[in-house]
Amino acid sequence: IEKQYQQLLGNRGFNGSILVAKNGEILFEDYKGYSNFKTKALITPNTPFHLASVSKTFTGMAILKLREQGKLELDDTVDEFFPG
Repeated sequence: IEKQYQQLLGNRGFNGSILVAKNGEILFEDYKGYSNFKTKALITPNTPFHLASVSKTFTGMAILKLREQGKLELDDTVDEFFPG
């Protein structure tokens, strides 16, 4: 994973964080660049990121996987999982 990462992103001015996991085990993670270019604050494991619309795709896929596993239905309400 690291070799691919270096070839595709790591040595080309990538600014961000990457984490690859499988079955709950972290296989690779790295942080490059600045969280604030003016202050030169580096990106760390605790740097917050604004994900915007990218997270909608992951949320949708997670919901469909839970539906596939019989853990929810697509017309379930939030109150069924978080009462009150």
